[in-house]
Parts: sequence; structure tokens; C-alpha cells
Amino acid sequence: MEIPKGIHTGTSGWNYDAWKGDFYSEKIGGTRMLEEYGQRFGTVEVNGTFYSLPDPATVEDWCGRVPDDFVFSVKASRYITHMKMPQLTQKRARRVRLLRQRREGPRTEGRPTATAMHP
Repeated sequence: MEIPKGIHTGTSGWNYDAWKGDFYSEKIGGTRMLEEYGQRFGTVEVNGTFYSLPDPATVEDWCGRVPDDFVFSVKASRYITHMKMPQLTQKRARRVRLLRQRREGPRTEGRPTATAMHP
């Protein structure tokens, strides 16, 4: 799928109980939050990928809950950015590729504060 060009507005995550009543309806269940979110925004940063990569079935479920032109911005795994920067296992690589194939937009990285940056 080709990612729509332009500016995409969204937030960092979508599953927040504190948003009930203000952003989401008061009685919304967690599984419906992404659907409602996708009606208001065209992108979201997936923070959970920093801690673990979702199963392929989870990615497919997310994609089925949002419009076809919705874009996921995937935060790079801490396993990659903090522990094994140059090494990536085949299993993790397959999961990242699936996210990329299913409408992934920009990737974000959190780096340890002691990491030197080399342009």
C-alpha cells in the first residue's frame, strides 16, 4: 500500500482510560478505542512496539479497525535501539516487515541518553 503524502496528525497511542468521557464515549471498551480513534485521526504512534513486537494477528486486527488510508508510526524496539542495535533476529525482522507492509508510516526511535549520534 502506498502511504498518502502530506502531514498526518495523530497522537502517541490510543488506549487510554483517562480519555474516556472527553475524547471517547464514557462507556467505551478497550477494543473499540482504536476504531473511534481512527475516525478522528489518520495516524498513531505505536509505543508498544518499543517493549515488544505485536503478533501478526494483532497487526491484522488493528488494520481491520481503521480506515484503509490510516498510517501506523511504529516506535523501534528497545531490543534494537538499546540492546542489540546492529543485530535483529529473523522472527523480529518478519514482524517488523509485516508492520511495514500493512501501512506503516514513519518509524520513531528512543535512544539511551548515553548513545552518541553520528550523522
